[in-house]
Amino acid sequence: MKRKNRKPGQMTTAIHGGETPDPATGASAPAIHMSSTFVAEDVAGFSAHDLDDAAEGFIYARWGNPSVAMLEQKIAALQGTGDWLCLAAGMAAATAIFLTFLSAGDHVVISDVSYAGVAELARETLPRLGIEVTMVNMSDLDAVAAAILPTTRLVHT
Repeated sequence: MKRKNRKPGQMTTAIHGGETPDPATGASAPAIHMSSTFVAEDVAGFSAHDLDDAAEGFIYARWGNPSVAMLEQKIAALQGTGDWLCLAAGMAAATAIFLTFLSAGDHVVISDVSYAGVAELARETLPRLGIEVTMVNMSDLDAVAAAILPTTRLVHT
């Protein structure tokens, strides 16, 4: 019996998602890129603020490299999302969320039981940046609802 072509399943996506043969070598297995800097055709600033979303290629490994980009594409394929971001640590991810979505004058509701780094960020750094923080027992939904203000921009559990 002849099998019809089917959409790749999760197992196939986990193996092949985000991967393409290396254009320079034709290698089918992904290379591990350990370079910290890359050759750039154009002059580029060395600040993340100078990065152009439309720019192609890599400049500095902490901002992205081919190995991490492939991992991001693989996870996005598995999750069915258009994009994904991998960071070096959970605290980097938490900080990125807070500093991306919150500004001075905003309010955030955070679980009173959090990773120590997140709790310290919430108690010390965010208020210093003018962000109001309310710590709440997230198992008490009435307390969570009561903590939400007109300036609340994020609820972190």
